[in-house]
Amino acid sequence: MTNQNSQPVQNEKKNSSSTKSLLSAIIAAESDQALHPLDTMTKRIENAHSPIRNYKQFKNVIFPASLTKQSSEMVSKPTFFKGLQSLSKGFGLAALNKGLTRTYRFYIQDQLQATIQEKGDPILKKKLNHKKRQSLYGSAAGIVEGVTESIIFNPLDRLKTLVQASPTPQSLPHGGWYNGVGASALRNAYCAGTVFGIYNYFLGHAKDKHHPTPKETAAAATGAALINTTLSHPLDVIKTRLQVELTQGEKVGMVAMAEKMLKEEGPTAFTRGIVPKIIQAPIKSGLPLATYGILTQAQRLKSALVKEKEITSPSLRK
Repeated sequence: MTNQNSQPVQNEKKNSSSTKSLLSAIIAAESDQALHPLDTMTKRIENAHSPIRNYKQFKNVIFPASLTKQSSEMVSKPTFFKGLQSLSKGFGLAALNKGLTRTYRFYIQDQLQATIQEKGDPILKKKLNHKKRQSLYGSAAGIVEGVTESIIFNPLDRLKTLVQASPTPQSLPHGGWYNGVGASALRNAYCAGTVFGIYNYFLGHAKDKHHPTPKETAAAATGAALINTTLSHPLDVIKTRLQVELTQGEKVGMVAMAEKMLKEEGPTAFTRGIVPKIIQAPIKSGLPLATYGILTQAQRLKSALVKEKEITSPSLRK
């Protein structure tokens, strides 16, 4: 009898997780599309091999000469607009990549965190408070999700990065789709582990920690996105460099790339593109996470109301 009752509940939870993940991923893809030109600018700045100190240098990085000039003459209006249009490169790939990765991320995160909590609560309930436990569970699930996400989606992510950051189509490779996967796995594990850990920690400060309000959820998601983006940016720069530079057949590892950047460009190389990245964070990362969180709270509230109804209704008790 217990198995018969538990099966519909499990199916309902899986359906709910799928719905939450899909809706959150749609929000993520739409946000990514809205900010795609800014994201392309970020990728090109990250891939710049020298500091950007004035507008001329900035323009040369954002609008590569191969796109905005046909000769040594000054840029004309048509070619200038061609440069502006180049910021939309990879638009479709970025939306596809974001939609697939975020559907995967939110669904796997939801399932893993529930499993880890189920196994961890009996051991940690007396040692850690609710806030710390949820933060730990979120981080652990995020790390696992981040690594597996990189392994599955690295080819698509690399193609997107190349299309956005490379000044000419000739730069696109014929292979090596898993180049930079180590840096991508480390970055995604760190990102997902950090963002879900911080998000759950912030939710622990809500007035009702079990049922935070949409405002509290949105604030927690935005705060987590901003902190995570700032802390993980150096890894993002290394990942971009690896994915773009390895097109020439040069086999460079993550540590070697970091050492090369530090030696040739100095520590500021790891902060390139951080300003547009932070500007995007509340919308690109915070909004989908807030959507996921609000849907999760709605699901919990619905479950609580159903349980309360079962307890108070004589017909259901029978």
